[in-house]
Amino acid sequence: SSFTYYVTWNTYVATEDILSESQAYEQVKAGNFEQYVPFQPGDILYINQCELAYLYDTKGFYQPVYEFSGYLNGDENPWACRIPALAK
Repeated sequence: SSFTYYVTWNTYVATEDILSESQAYEQVKAGNFEQYVPFQPGDILYINQCELAYLYDTKGFYQPVYEFSGYLNGDENPWACRIPALAK
């Protein structure tokens, strides 16, 4: 049996400024994120975690994102979103 590990070798391109966690949170508060199921009037969003993560974009660049998570209207409705972290 053999394993394939899909190792990716990254090449350093540049150092870029990123948003602060507070700036990213303001984007969440403003509703500037993708949401598959729209919020309904009266919905309450609870955010209990924020992490800086890195994901590959469509061009193969490793991009920073803030991952916010929590729940909507109760613990049984998990919620999450990603905010691009690169400062513009």
